[in-house]
Amino acid sequence: MIKIAKVLDIKNVTKKFGKKTVVDNLTFSVNEGEILGFLGPNGAGKTTLIKMAMGLLKITSGKITVCGFDIEKDYEEAAQNFGGIIENPEMYSELKGITNIQIFSELYNDVDKQRIEEVVKLVGLKDRITDPIKKYSLGMRQRIGLAQAIIHKPKLLILDEPTNGLDPAGIKELRDMLRKLANQGTAILVSSHLLSEMELMCDKVCIIDKGKMIDIRDLKEVRKEGKTTDSGQTFEYSYDTNDNEKVFKILKEKNKNVFMENNEVHVQTTKSEIAILNRELINNNIDIYTITQKSKTLEDLFMETTTSLGKGE
Repeated sequence: MIKIAKVLDIKNVTKKFGKKTVVDNLTFSVNEGEILGFLGPNGAGKTTLIKMAMGLLKITSGKITVCGFDIEKDYEEAAQNFGGIIENPEMYSELKGITNIQIFSELYNDVDKQRIEEVVKLVGLKDRITDPIKKYSLGMRQRIGLAQAIIHKPKLLILDEPTNGLDPAGIKELRDMLRKLANQGTAILVSSHLLSEMELMCDKVCIIDKGKMIDIRDLKEVRKEGKTTDSGQTFEYSYDTNDNEKVFKILKEKNKNVFMENNEVHVQTTKSEIAILNRELINNNIDIYTITQKSKTLEDLFMETTTSLGKGE
């Protein structure tokens, strides 16, 4: 299989409605086999960008390509390579779930009965697929929408708030489905307000606000990060010992940023300093049962980014 470095390529894209700029000079890409989370506060411009990427809104300036095809100049070729769900997918409520998928599949070449059965099984609707859509819950409709989006084996999948209406089990199943598709080479762009789910689901995140790019990060790198201070990069560590109260007093006397939570001692310090503290605790007859470095979360990154933006930094 020939690797495509950039399945979705967004270059200097701007969208204006009258004098109002909703998307402001955005540039990023999604590679084959990658799940990129698209984050931002309500009104940040996420859905507008997604609609432009699917050819549903005209681009004011800039360029979007899917597998090298310009979304505006070569729409038919580009559309053969992507599938997506925006908000709540429209369906024929009186018709069966399977019929809705079959009708949608006629838009594409080479979608046979076997592929339809394969997709129905993948989205977990095998037992309800002959029921009419009007009897489906919102979560089940989302599954039908996903089946329609992937029926033609697109190289790019675009999902806007795909977890709407799904219970926790359904969200996990969706996450597993997306990871399976990514492992098969599909590039996935997904927006959601559920930061904890995005952290579990995505490889990278792109954060925007007021239409502008704020940050784009690899989540593996985010988890390894601490906070940068005058003394270097600091991390939060938690201690569980035979005398947590004594540990707290020792660290407090050393003017460390320390606090108690869930009967554990938490301290924010550098990697080099933590080794010195450990020796100090042992010399004070402290038995250390566990010491854990807290990983930075997507929520931490999101809050740091949007908070500093609000302060004008």
